[in-house]
Amino acid sequence: MEPRRVKPLDVVVVSCITFETVKVVSPIVHLRADRVYLLHYSEAEERGGKDVYSAFYEEVVDQLKTLMQLDDESIKEVNVKVFRFKEVLTALLEILQRERDQGNIVYVNVSAGSMEYAAAATLASMMVAGVKPVAVGVETYLIPNERIMEVYFENGHPVGLAKSVYEPTELPTYPIDMPPADLVQALRILRTKLESKLITSYPNMIKALKETKAWTYEGLNVDEKITQAEKMFYSRHYIESWLNRGWVEKEKGKRGKMKLTIAGENVCDIFHLEQP
Repeated sequence: MEPRRVKPLDVVVVSCITFETVKVVSPIVHLRADRVYLLHYSEAEERGGKDVYSAFYEEVVDQLKTLMQLDDESIKEVNVKVFRFKEVLTALLEILQRERDQGNIVYVNVSAGSMEYAAAATLASMMVAGVKPVAVGVETYLIPNERIMEVYFENGHPVGLAKSVYEPTELPTYPIDMPPADLVQALRILRTKLESKLITSYPNMIKALKETKAWTYEGLNVDEKITQAEKMFYSRHYIESWLNRGWVEKEKGKRGKMKLTIAGENVCDIFHLEQP
């Protein structure tokens, strides 16, 4: 019987193009994408013409074909009004959910494109499980420091890239719960023990949690000895929750040994800092 061949996962990167090329292309090259979705909009193209937005899009596509050898089938053009939050969010959710449903590795670049896209991309990455938002910082700018005043100043006063704006538009909001405090506080205790190379066995962790407000077991135990019920609670409530949320992962070849993921590190550094 011939063994069944398992299709390898695709790496998918979603980005937006307005006035950037390097911010779009570089992350795609670094992540070695198999397929990319490029959101962009050109009013001139709707009338059969071209404008500066068309030029930036075509340049990005040309670079991806040259640097990544991606073909037309691997470069998905998504025409959407990138300055309209709801339309961008709708398009992003459809793309991200479809790719994740197929089990692919999905990244969304939040550093390039319109402000509406950046907000929608950040929100969408939180709504679709497994999507990884990425950001890139600028190492060098095209405009040198000596030309800053020439480009961004007017009559000796700093103005910036925008000279005038429309009235502010209120964006729709969606409730996203903060992670449970006890899970975050307990994870921070685990990290501290791992960094100090201390024992993280069930009894040691439970004892440390009891000394803080992170221990939420409601069973009555007047004895200092750790009970089997408490060990089961620690396993189900804490360890399983950390694993399911992607905050920790088990180390291969080390039975019972865990380490924090990047997501877990971020959770420890951001949430519920007022507690241990």
